[in-house]
Amino acid sequence: MAPQPMINFRYHLASLVAVFLALALGVVMGSTVVDRAIVSGLRSRIDRVESNAEKRKAENDQLRSDLNRIQGSMEAVAPWAVAGRLPGVPVAVVAPRGIDPAPVQQTVTMLQQAGAKAPGILWLEGSWELESRDDVAKVATALNATDRTARALRDQGMALVVGAANGGTPQGITPLVTASVVKFEPVGDAGKNATVADWGGTGARLLIVDGPNAKITAKDWTVTLARAATAQRIPTELAEVFAKTPDVTERATRLVAAQAAADLATVTTIDDLDLVEGRIAAVLGLSDLGRGVVGRYGYGSSATRSVPEAQRS
Repeated sequence: MAPQPMINFRYHLASLVAVFLALALGVVMGSTVVDRAIVSGLRSRIDRVESNAEKRKAENDQLRSDLNRIQGSMEAVAPWAVAGRLPGVPVAVVAPRGIDPAPVQQTVTMLQQAGAKAPGILWLEGSWELESRDDVAKVATALNATDRTARALRDQGMALVVGAANGGTPQGITPLVTASVVKFEPVGDAGKNATVADWGGTGARLLIVDGPNAKITAKDWTVTLARAATAQRIPTELAEVFAKTPDVTERATRLVAAQAAADLATVTTIDDLDLVEGRIAAVLGLSDLGRGVVGRYGYGSSATRSVPEAQRS
């Protein structure tokens, strides 16, 4: 029997090389196809994301435009909404430095449009924070106080402010003005040539304004002032000029203490004086206090309505 031919080593080596080359070529070609598919898929997703982002931007721009138009309309009708609501009623407005003054000034203007005797704003300066010895000494000297604890000084000072607001002699707060602890700011034509002596009056209603950016960070100052006012049976409203800060992201944080106080249940609160609807609510709320109606207005979690309910004839 003839011997079988043996496989040549060179042939064997060439076959192995060919197999590995084929495998390598297959891997390269396969990976190229897969990479193209992945890249195509990613590009498609990016295109969809960009398209969605553009749609969202267009929608947001439209919503912003609609909101500005609505706000403009509300600004235009606001004088009509409040007209005649507070005819000849004295309204004393007090606010702390640090908050945005524009909404407070605009509220005073709206009070004037409602017929109220509201010549301006009594600003509480940063001295009321009472953090430094100099501020304590300044306030204590202005009040001629012997007790120099922060609470005692605030209680005494707020009592003087409320007394002046309620038709007391303006001389009561003159030392505070002289010491630059408080400052009166006239607002608008109705407040032209007005002085602190024109602020408040017999039968006045009190609007206390606060906000997260107030230089007076002690949250009890509004409670102290509101308690002093309600003790004298002054219809009182507490409003917040909301502004986001690193520590404050929700409305009404500066109203919580007063809202939780059982003895301040007759105090109306507004958490959106920074908005035109909040300013309208503040005027209508002060009007409602004259007939014993108390409310929680705004957009915070504690609010029950955005504006007071329309009065029925």
